Amino acid sequence: MSITYDKELQDSIKESNNQLIDEQNQLDNAKQAAKLSLYYSHGGTEKNQNNYLSIKKDEAKAHSINKKAVKADNLANNAVTAAKQSLIDAGKATSNVSTAAANMQIAANAITKLSSDVAAILAVANAADYDSKIQWSVESAYKKIKKAAQLAEKVSLISLQTTIEASQSTASTVVTDAEAALASVSNFHKSSAARYDSLANQAVAANEALTAAKKVEKNASASFDISRMKDKAITTTRALINQVSNNRILLFDPVKESEKTTVNPKLDKGKHHHPGVKVGESYTIKFDRFQNEKDIKSYKVIMAKWDGAEAFDINIAKDLQPGTYLQIPPQGYRGYARTFYLLGTNQAYILDDPKYPVKETVDAQDFQHLDHRGIAVDYQGKPIERGVYYVAFVYAEFTDEFERTTQNVDGILSLPSKDLILQADLPMAPAPKLYEPTFDSRNFAVQFTTPLRAYDPDLYEYRIMLVQSDNVQSNETNKRIQEAADQLYQAEYHYNAESQKLDEWLQALYELEVKYNTYQINIESTTEQLENVEEKIKELEKKKEKVPRSLQAEVKELNKQLDHMKEDIKSNLEQQDDLEYRIYGKAAESDDDKMGGQTKVVEQAKEDYQTAIDDLEAISAKKTSDFIFDEDLMATVEPANYYVATPILSQWSKKSADETLTQRNEQFKLVETKLGDLIEDKVLVDIKVKKAETDVFNAKEEVQLAITQLQNRESELDDAELKHLKKSKGTSDQSSEDESKKGKDGLEKAIENLKKAQKDVLDKQDNLHEKEITLQQANTLKRQSRASEEALIGNFIKAKKAKAIAERIKKIVASQGPIEEVFKDGDLEIDVIIEHRDKNVVFYTEVGEDATDNYGEPLQMNQHDMLDYAHKIYEGLFAEIEEKIKSGDFNEDKIKKEVGDKTRKFLEELSDEKLTRMIPPKDKSKDISYQAMVYTALKSTNVEDVLVYKPASSPYSDNHHVGSLYQIS
Repeated sequence: MSITYDKELQDSIKESNNQLIDEQNQLDNAKQAAKLSLYYSHGGTEKNQNNYLSIKKDEAKAHSINKKAVKADNLANNAVTAAKQSLIDAGKATSNVSTAAANMQIAANAITKLSSDVAAILAVANAADYDSKIQWSVESAYKKIKKAAQLAEKVSLISLQTTIEASQSTASTVVTDAEAALASVSNFHKSSAARYDSLANQAVAANEALTAAKKVEKNASASFDISRMKDKAITTTRALINQVSNNRILLFDPVKESEKTTVNPKLDKGKHHHPGVKVGESYTIKFDRFQNEKDIKSYKVIMAKWDGAEAFDINIAKDLQPGTYLQIPPQGYRGYARTFYLLGTNQAYILDDPKYPVKETVDAQDFQHLDHRGIAVDYQGKPIERGVYYVAFVYAEFTDEFERTTQNVDGILSLPSKDLILQADLPMAPAPKLYEPTFDSRNFAVQFTTPLRAYDPDLYEYRIMLVQSDNVQSNETNKRIQEAADQLYQAEYHYNAESQKLDEWLQALYELEVKYNTYQINIESTTEQLENVEEKIKELEKKKEKVPRSLQAEVKELNKQLDHMKEDIKSNLEQQDDLEYRIYGKAAESDDDKMGGQTKVVEQAKEDYQTAIDDLEAISAKKTSDFIFDEDLMATVEPANYYVATPILSQWSKKSADETLTQRNEQFKLVETKLGDLIEDKVLVDIKVKKAETDVFNAKEEVQLAITQLQNRESELDDAELKHLKKSKGTSDQSSEDESKKGKDGLEKAIENLKKAQKDVLDKQDNLHEKEITLQQANTLKRQSRASEEALIGNFIKAKKAKAIAERIKKIVASQGPIEEVFKDGDLEIDVIIEHRDKNVVFYTEVGEDATDNYGEPLQMNQHDMLDYAHKIYEGLFAEIEEKIKSGDFNEDKIKKEVGDKTRKFLEELSDEKLTRMIPPKDKSKDISYQAMVYTALKSTNVEDVLVYKPASSPYSDNHHVGSLYQIS
């Protein structure tokens, strides 16, 4: 009956455990699917986020252009209105000018007629009043009127020309051009408005897509959390079954287990492994002793493949051949553990079995752990392999005496342990060094170093992935949140378990107190009954009557009952004391003393539980996204989204590094010379502009002075003509002739001076024209210099960066020392590896201009005001020189020398690294940076070993930006 019951109970537990295993396997698959869905849904969110930000950026530009188009449209409308009004005004002006010209012609005709009349009067005066005052006055009037007639004629011609020009007014053409410009601007406005509207609609659609993507991500996150909680619940249930019904059987890799850190140091006591043995080379089976160990003859520790574990039963277990299991004799320990080493493990690291003293007592608390040097095999005698899932069984064989007594020869077979797969760890790369690319480039460079003897290029490869720093931080935060959630789960479980224990003990104490009270009542009742019987006996004895035997028997029975009750009450009090001690820690005299024992344990558990809640809330407040990225997900990244690291010596030799550096030095020197010459020329152009401006100013002054001189000469000519006229009409004596000759000479000299003055005016005007052309050319050169400067500054920074990269590569190549010939066609020569086993391999990889992140999204550029900063450096250095040039107070030779010194200083300060550090992105809230990590994975050619080796991931590098150079605020 008992054997059948035990067997049915064992079968029921086994069936429940198998169901849990099946459910856990399904949940593992669901959890992996949910995790993958969450990862890629976050990628969708990131993609939509980038798309939305890009469209918003274009929308902002389109909005700015549209505003300018509206302004231009208004200006064009105003121009058309003004042109039409100008056409009306031009018509009126033409009419007025024509009238003025006609009036001027009438006036000119009148003056000409007056001149003719005065000429007739002069003829009469010459005949009648020769050499008289009248004749001289008429002659003088004639000369002035004649001059006035000439001037009137000039005015008349100017009026005529004005009339002609007024009649040829382009006001109508301006109207036509303004209307054409308005039509063009209106079309542009329509186009810009349509573009802006289109982008605004796209922004709305992109925002809706982003919202939808975030919703999908949240749903995926919820699904992942639910699957994790379910998985944790089943894992906890299986662990509980293993603890309660399966003697806490554990199967684990001791080296991997020892690498884990635990909150409770006590949990480390069971860890046992030898130094020098690697992960995946050994396993440990650990279990608690079975109940009634005195009836057990031996334990058999058995290994079976996971996919065949369901078929393994007690019939197979009890008939196993020696060498297919490990037999352990029961020695009274609390538990037993054995570590097994795979075939091929370096046996030099493994010691002989240590000798432990045998513990005879069943209550011994020691945990026996012996090493086993034999080859690890399964129950079929096959060596244990890496990359295969196994479970462990423990079979307890009964003693011969127990088998004879119970007729049970089957023994006891445990449930299977949790499965284990032994995997060798692929080498983990160190945190890589990430070199920031030059501006307008996505070409990050990644460098890290690994030991040469550990590098096997035929087996695995190092995959470089670039991850947004925000995602790296989110991943770390989410891991900490999960750790905090696990801590909370454990703290809550511990608090509930300890509270339940306390409640059970309090309930037990209450029941003991109730029993105690019952015992007291029963004792009192029995004592009273005994006293009554004894009183009857006394009365009979007093009467000297015979006491019935029944009364004597009753007294005896009642005394016996009282003795039992006193023993019960004594035991009850002892149990109460024991429970009170366990509950309160000491005998409690008052409620204030009841804070030890289990009460204190519960209080501490409650405090730990609240701390875990607070910790989870604190770290959850830092959550920014649901991004997760572990080694399982790293394995799913497409080849296009990672970069295979290559040893630097497979790309570069000392010769090629030297040649590249020489070439880039020459390129840098060329750009440096060009930029230096341009800056010096720019300053010299400023000098030329200043000189030309001064020359133009002086030339204008000279023209104005020459015009003033011309006017003076014209006045002198008028005076000379009058003097000559007066002298030539005198007497015929010698003195008069001399005076007449003097007047004539004066007139000729005045005419000559006038001609010289006229020529001087023309010369000065020509000179002014030449100076204006020179100034125009100098300003053109200045504009060209400014335009060339921006391009050359960018080229200079890039050339300097390229030179620095070449210097870096040369230095890295040189650091490899004498192992340059190690890499031939990408392979390693074994003899060279042996010779240089203490050397390192330096990996150096440039990701290229089309670099993407782990999702395949192009690296996002940050906008840097680089040229503005370069201009500020320039202004700080050349401000004093420019002030000197503007003031005109400078020595050209000294200025040229000073310009050369300042130029060298400018080129020194114009360093890409310095500018990168000093110039933040334009919008810090949208500051995007990246970090590199290295994932060690099997090569695709070794896919059959995917379960034999476990991939590894390096720590992340520091974060760096991708910058855009040509962004001027």
